[in-house]
Amino acid sequence: MTAHVRRSTPARRRAREVAGIAAATAAIVLGASGAAHAASSRPDAAAAPATAAATKTKAKALPVPGNAEIFSWIKDLTAHGYRRTGTPAGRRAAEYMVRRFKQFGLRDAHIETVRSYAWEAKRWGLKVGATPIDAFPVAHSFRGPGKTAVGTFSTGAKGRTAPLVDVGSGTAAEFAKADVRGKVVMFDMRFLALPLSIFQVASEFYWDPDLTMKPTDVLDQPYLSNFADFANRAVAAGAVGFVGVLADYFDSNRYFNEDYRRAQVTIPGMWITRAKGVAVREALKADPAASATITLEGRRRAVTGRTAIGFLPGRSRETVLVQSHHDSVWDGAVEDGSGSAEVLALAKHFGSRPASSRARTLMFTTFDTHFTGYQAHQAFLERYIAKPRGGRRIVANVALEHIAKRATVAGSGKLAVSSMPEPRGVLQNTGPKVRALLKDAIVKNDLRRMAILPAAIFGGAGIPTDASFTYYSGVPVLSLISGPMYLYDRQDTLDKVVKTDLHPMARAFASVIEGLDDVPTGEIGDGVPIKQGTR
Repeated sequence: MTAHVRRSTPARRRAREVAGIAAATAAIVLGASGAAHAASSRPDAAAAPATAAATKTKAKALPVPGNAEIFSWIKDLTAHGYRRTGTPAGRRAAEYMVRRFKQFGLRDAHIETVRSYAWEAKRWGLKVGATPIDAFPVAHSFRGPGKTAVGTFSTGAKGRTAPLVDVGSGTAAEFAKADVRGKVVMFDMRFLALPLSIFQVASEFYWDPDLTMKPTDVLDQPYLSNFADFANRAVAAGAVGFVGVLADYFDSNRYFNEDYRRAQVTIPGMWITRAKGVAVREALKADPAASATITLEGRRRAVTGRTAIGFLPGRSRETVLVQSHHDSVWDGAVEDGSGSAEVLALAKHFGSRPASSRARTLMFTTFDTHFTGYQAHQAFLERYIAKPRGGRRIVANVALEHIAKRATVAGSGKLAVSSMPEPRGVLQNTGPKVRALLKDAIVKNDLRRMAILPAAIFGGAGIPTDASFTYYSGVPVLSLISGPMYLYDRQDTLDKVVKTDLHPMARAFASVIEGLDDVPTGEIGDGVPIKQGTR
């Protein structure tokens, strides 16, 4: 079996050029979506190393949990129900994580709370003319302005009716051609399709011994999109509602987007499938004066977000953070039951070792508020990174998300799920010693279709992962991520998890975390200044 490694050649120089193009493209789209990032000063790279001492105790740990045990934790999390922030299911998920932390011997295992804002639709519908159209409400639409706006929203029992106008992909040029004031505007929701060739070229290393990653393949991820830019244009132009056609999606309208805080969407919106979009456009051709009626009622309310935290002390207060998020808007087997279960696997493995076996403290954390504004992440940043207490300093962050099966859109429009893993990458800003640990772990555990990518590939837009806040604060990160298109859909169910990869993935990151003990603090990061920006 052969690993694919990038080398300094003319091809490598071309790789950097292509990667730059990819970064620019991604940065444009990232600038229109996702959570905003906080920033603070970069930790002092000249701090005293926390390398393993000659007297380091090597204690035999319990084996890394197996596939079946890790999968059982994912099943437990999905059994709680839809783990939306502020719901009983969300609270039970956080409590479950803390109970497991305590069971595995973590110290000071507890929940920290923060105020967040949950958006809930109670009643919705869409008609074009007198014809009902199957639709699903756009999450976080029809809300008051500002981050903390709360209250009910309603179009009234009869809905909001206005002429329907089509602006295609919703670009600035298309808006300039259309008069949308006082109208319902329809647009094509487009996701940034990343060609796999760019993914491969931009990587320092990828493991694909059977050559299953075809350069012509496309990564159809569901979160980098044109939505925020469209929504801002529609609101500014005076539209009274909108219809988003999921033009790149499979035949589902159950798409529950994050709270893209760069877009304050004060008008009601509905998602419809690509097929329904074709039907609506045919209706507009037959009757260019057709109206649309949007019905949407619900509320946005202040809720409690919960972060589960536990520690395994080491011989120093320098800390390695291991994280994921336990919340989800649907079953969330992949997003992010799989990541949370990987955190539990590592907690159980390292919890069987004495503190004397570790040069550094380990901190295990799962967040919620992933879909409601990332307030938990920001509070964590302030407490543990910007203004750490008791001399503790986070010197590295391992973030684990999405042990996912590959999915594409079949010719029929159905979701086609493969037994192979979705192409995945570890976004990182680490030094050569850490990258060598990671390469070795990927190959030894045969984690196929997996790449090591520079976090800077997305430029000033940061990284589209749960580690984005720590990354922007200057902490070296190793952030595992993949983007199967069903992540934000109710089809994210247990059958989408790559069950056979659960144990190898945990074992690989266990070896990386253990190897970090032998890397001096100043050599964990790559030393490259992080370009600041927002998403």
